[in-house]
Amino acid sequence: MHRALEITEIVSSIVSECQSDPWSSFGGLAALARCQIFHEQAMDLLWKDQVTILNLIRCLPDDVLTVKNQGHSYELIFHRNPHPSDWTRVLYYGRRVRSCGIDHTLGGGVKKVFQVLRTRASGDYLLPNLVELRWRPVYSIESYTDIDLFLGPMVSSISIFWLSAPTSVLDTIVRTRPSISTVRIYDIIRGETLPEQLALQSRFSSFACSLPNLTSLSLDICVDTEAILHLGKVPHLKRLVLGPPAHPRSSLVPSTLPTDLFPDLEIFSFTGKDEGLVYLTTLVRSWANPPLESFRIVLRCKSHPTSASVNELLCAVSEHCSHDALQRINLGIHVPADQGRNNERVALTGRAIQHLLPCSFFTDVTFHLSAGYRVDDHDILMMAMAWPKLRRLRFTGNADRQSCDASLQALISLAKHCRDLNILVLTFDATRIPPLPPHEQLLYPPLTTFDVGDSLIVDAQGVAGFIYTLFPSISELETSLENDDLNDLEDRSPEFAERLVCHKVWKAVEERLRDFQAIELASEHEGRTISS
Repeated sequence: MHRALEITEIVSSIVSECQSDPWSSFGGLAALARCQIFHEQAMDLLWKDQVTILNLIRCLPDDVLTVKNQGHSYELIFHRNPHPSDWTRVLYYGRRVRSCGIDHTLGGGVKKVFQVLRTRASGDYLLPNLVELRWRPVYSIESYTDIDLFLGPMVSSISIFWLSAPTSVLDTIVRTRPSISTVRIYDIIRGETLPEQLALQSRFSSFACSLPNLTSLSLDICVDTEAILHLGKVPHLKRLVLGPPAHPRSSLVPSTLPTDLFPDLEIFSFTGKDEGLVYLTTLVRSWANPPLESFRIVLRCKSHPTSASVNELLCAVSEHCSHDALQRINLGIHVPADQGRNNERVALTGRAIQHLLPCSFFTDVTFHLSAGYRVDDHDILMMAMAWPKLRRLRFTGNADRQSCDASLQALISLAKHCRDLNILVLTFDATRIPPLPPHEQLLYPPLTTFDVGDSLIVDAQGVAGFIYTLFPSISELETSLENDDLNDLEDRSPEFAERLVCHKVWKAVEERLRDFQAIELASEHEGRTISS
């Protein structure tokens, strides 16, 4: 044996390098595990992350159980109860597991599995070094009471899916792991009546108030004001994800909230319904200028918000978040299509976006507002100059509310200032082709995906040449009709006919862009051939 293999760091480096290839890591680690030098570290990595506990259960002797593959799940047939000695292999491998999922692959016998696990050798946890637990045994509501089997002393992260009747499982977490740092609870099964829903919200609010060391909390439900006040004071809370409140007025924070909450927040996401903008604006105004990196809002409203309400929210974000940290913003406000055009109440304007211009580190900006938006060439120029690190810029809305206030001049602004832009979604007026700037003023961003929405266009050849000069890397050009059945023309309006004409012209632009790229590629190939 080479003396270098006596150095632990070198052995670790070799094992880690083997793990780095996702296609061959399992076979490579299994091979290393057969060598005494690498055995322990290779086995640790092989067992570190378990999608399901099934592999561990299979470590029981063959005369204890039989595992039958049922397609999407497994049937576990126990022939006898395990003896203490039968748990030796299970505990040997179980101490290596750091992340584990308990899911539906255990099938309908999940309760029996947990009963057997409770008979394991006493004096130790089944997974004593488990750090992350993912819990989704969907076939049995009762199985949630068995979560304590896996709440070992090292558990710091819990993810729970499809949760119903949450009282017992929440109580168990608070009782056994009050210092837990990461909690994610998704797809909460709500009650059918308003009192049931309010009680559920109150229960989750109390749960949140019982966890003093959270760094990340994701709930598929909102929490009340008391919980917001508690979470806002939790040291080092960096991620907060909240779902819709049980009732529009059940969790609105008062306007007298303090202004020193959430000082360390980095990621915030909220999914709500009507009155969500009012709630969010009030909440954001309570923030203590946190280093927020990501701000994501999805609202599904019955009626269109006003541009004033959107303006107030973006103003609050600008005034109460660090301008040097914010990198991603995603604001989606969805309203049923039967609410009409509502052109008089466009939700997003250039004036509202001006609040975000001081945030110079944006890489991803997405606005989807069913009520529409109005941005012009000057607005796009200001954004391009203010956000030079921009990679993705998306403006979308319902088809009959998308604005054409911008023109092809907006593309010049982006090509001159946004070096890394690779995704663009924008509706504009392409009927007039402006003169191109000198080549030395262009950055030639690596734009590959370009969604033009319902942009007006006449001259396919001229526009294709214009766009190719600015963005020669485009590989995908889409319109708002990209996924529509264009052969089903029944009950189509004259407006749709105009959109269809523009769609066909843009498809011609896409073909010409490919021709330009093919010519360029052939020219480069010919040049290399001559040089060689």
